[in-house]
Amino acid sequence: MTINISDLVGQAREFQAKRNFGGEAHLVNMQIITLNPTFNLGAYLRLGECYVKKGKFKEAEKVYGRAIELFPRDNIASRELRELDSQRVMYKIDQMKSPEDLLALGIDARKNKKTKVGVYALERALSFNPSPQIRLALAAAYRADRQPGLAIEQCEIILNENPEDAVATVVLAAVRRDTGEYASSQKSYEQVLKIDPNNTYALNGMGGVSADLGRWEDAKEYFEKAAELNGPESIIGPLERLLQRYAKARNSEKVNEVKNLMLLLGINNS
Repeated sequence: MTINISDLVGQAREFQAKRNFGGEAHLVNMQIITLNPTFNLGAYLRLGECYVKKGKFKEAEKVYGRAIELFPRDNIASRELRELDSQRVMYKIDQMKSPEDLLALGIDARKNKKTKVGVYALERALSFNPSPQIRLALAAAYRADRQPGLAIEQCEIILNENPEDAVATVVLAAVRRDTGEYASSQKSYEQVLKIDPNNTYALNGMGGVSADLGRWEDAKEYFEKAAELNGPESIIGPLERLLQRYAKARNSEKVNEVKNLMLLLGINNS
């Protein structure tokens, strides 16, 4: 009986659509490659994913490497190869069951700008323990991963249970500011400052919102107060991020305003 390679590709795609990367999927993709090594790049990508799902990363690396040799003009296999380090970590996360360990890993990943890994770890942590602490870390990770809707959702769950949670309110305010909802952001920061007038995060946040709205005198007052309470080092990070924000937006006028503000506050921006 003659094996039709196109039929095999169809079967392999069905397995992939059903997220089936088990033995049958592995066998079908191996058959495609054996019959004609240069017929279908997808067979290598699917086979590589079969290995990844089993935690066989060395085998996956070999498959992607072979695909790169045979299909040099296509960069998909190269991208998958680069992603293997993250896949290794995610496989490790799938084996973890301690919410405390997952929380620590997720926070560390976010701090190291591995946002996808951070989100993955914290979502798993939340499945074991939906505590406010984990929800808050996940909200921050969603924000870093540019998923504002999901970040807001987690903050609102926390605030529905505890409307005076200052940290959740500050994170919510920061997300609102990211999305350009300045009035909502300002309202949240002001809510925190009513309860805790010396909250450095809220003061720096209000400084940022004021700068975004072009209210530079107000921005200076908020940053000055934060520096008075916790030292000038407490405002360096927020001001540098403000500078980066406007530089990325190519807003030279606001870049210069921030530089002037930093000089007035005695911060060296060189």
